[in-house]
Amino acid sequence: MPAVVTADIEQSTSMSADEVEQVIGVIKSELEKLKADETVSDYRFFRGDSVQAVITSDEDAFSIAMRLKTAVNTAGTQESGRGDRILFDIAVSVGYGPIKNYTDLDLQNDKPFVLSGRGLENLKQQSKTAGVFTGDEETDLESDTLFFMFEWIMKQWSLSSAEIVFYKLKGLTEKEIAAELGISQSAVNQRSRAACWNGLDRLIKRCARISKKAYD
Repeated sequence: MPAVVTADIEQSTSMSADEVEQVIGVIKSELEKLKADETVSDYRFFRGDSVQAVITSDEDAFSIAMRLKTAVNTAGTQESGRGDRILFDIAVSVGYGPIKNYTDLDLQNDKPFVLSGRGLENLKQQSKTAGVFTGDEETDLESDTLFFMFEWIMKQWSLSSAEIVFYKLKGLTEKEIAAELGISQSAVNQRSRAACWNGLDRLIKRCARISKKAYD
């Protein structure tokens, strides 16, 4: 079943027009690749700093949301005492639920579109940057707790952490990532642990199970 991802550029009002365009370009590039793979069926940008995309499989939706997020994370960095600091970020909200046949994303009021959009506003009010929403109160309370804990981990990510997560979300092996980044496989493994990849992988799998409750 399909799902909807809504994303919004964090702190866009304090960014230059060129920086906003840079981030939008990164998001669009990833979405075009996913559309070519038929992982994304359609997407649209709105309000100048937001995007909404239909993901063809609910099981992949949160993974895709995190791929977009880490792609943006790696688009701009600034040196700091703890390594390169991430400059750009997006908040990502996944809405699960049945979608009717559609021809215009601007006119959609189906459950996952509404949940994803409202969920994004809820995340921003809580200063969080990721979440999934089913419309079931107990399920959403569970996921809110999981994401509250993982939010702290994501805030610790440096460029190297985001890079490793991004490539793993694309399905690359540690050997392939090492070749891509020009580092040793052991360095990839160390950075993977620092990013808490195993925790994120479990969260992705849990979200895939959570999503099923929205289609019962």
